[in-house]
Amino acid sequence: MTELNIVNNSLSAFCADKPKTESWNLHVATNNFTLTLDYLHLYNKQDINTFFYTGSVKGEIIFICLISILKIRIAGFPIAIAMFGAPKTNGKAFWHSENHISYSTFVKQILQTLKKQYKFYVVILREFYGTADQPLMAKNQDMGFLNHHALVKSYLNIASFASFEDYFNALPSKKRNYFRSVMKCKQDSAVSVGLYELTPELVDLIYPLYQKTNAKAKENRTAAVNRSVFSALCDSKIKTKVITYNLQNKIAAFGLMFFNSREVKCLFTGFDYRFTKTHNLWYQIMLESIRFAIDQRCLHIDMGSSSASMKDKFQAGHEDVYISVLLKNPVLTAIFKKPVAHLLNKFLRPTK
Repeated sequence: MTELNIVNNSLSAFCADKPKTESWNLHVATNNFTLTLDYLHLYNKQDINTFFYTGSVKGEIIFICLISILKIRIAGFPIAIAMFGAPKTNGKAFWHSENHISYSTFVKQILQTLKKQYKFYVVILREFYGTADQPLMAKNQDMGFLNHHALVKSYLNIASFASFEDYFNALPSKKRNYFRSVMKCKQDSAVSVGLYELTPELVDLIYPLYQKTNAKAKENRTAAVNRSVFSALCDSKIKTKVITYNLQNKIAAFGLMFFNSREVKCLFTGFDYRFTKTHNLWYQIMLESIRFAIDQRCLHIDMGSSSASMKDKFQAGHEDVYISVLLKNPVLTAIFKKPVAHLLNKFLRPTK
């Protein structure tokens, strides 16, 4: 290969380089909210050690990758992790031109460069999806990585429905009857549902609910995002809407949705736990997000990675999500499979 030039850029420097941002938007961020540069800007102050590697030959970009250097503590010991992607992103935060460089060579080039610049003990490649990414996971295994089942992602295809009523009527009768009982709550005169733009005043009302809900979460819980992220979204180019379920004119539940022409993702939710059972608040927000997505003529809804069994009621599909992990030495990865899996579960599903 002609001499490969690899450049490390901060987010701000990367965004100032038009060819790089165009390549990123075309090959990586298309149809993925969490990998858009606007979204990454929301977390820039939180993820200080997040940056981009770009590889080029004779000025032509042949690979691009988002990398994070993280430090966590396991059993009191600090562990440094080099991760492809960032803590708040989903999907593959990288791209390589198959015409110029193989996948395995691309990964090895990134790791060789990282080792010269940073000290870390664990490498995480993410994310890989079920059957579709088996070839890549096989290559990861050939490079000494351990493939780890991280979570189950749920999604709902809605492209064939012209209205919420069409979707509702297509559900099996047992599920229709269940949701009828859920939606009866809205007949109460004290109940109202709202759809709003995100404003600073609304952030004041919904962020405390989000914090309390995040603290109670058990399955696939990640650290709560800072209030500054909610505030920044008020002026962001990212399209958002807020669904609220109100009791006596006070917000009892909300869903903060990200959306584009293809997809809706209810990324942040919050509930007043005094009313979760009597009003089925989680189901109320999900049903309203489905209604919104169909009205927007979106193709599908990303329903997240928790409570997969609950999402079956909506006829949601499910997809296994994997990550690949490597200790500095592939031999150690093979020897310490169980401790590595334990570390990953701690990292992916923190309980505090």
